[in-house]
Amino acid sequence: MPRVFLAASVKATWRGEYLNESPAAADELARIAIRLLVEEHGTHRARLKIRRELAKYRPDYKGAGSDADPPLA
Repeated sequence: MPRVFLAASVKATWRGEYLNESPAAADELARIAIRLLVEEHGTHRARLKIRRELAKYRPDYKGAGSDADPPLA
């Protein structure tokens, strides 16, 4: 399986907190993005945004019943 390598720097601030990370792989970037989504929108809205994005890349993705929200249409 091919692996994506990144050369990135992510800097963010919110409510007195600061994030400065340099992810080297896609999963590390995803972890950072999820944290920022939760900080900005809260867990519920972040989950909905992630579900909508996943649905774009896998047409049969329906949330797999992993949360209380109904499957995406």
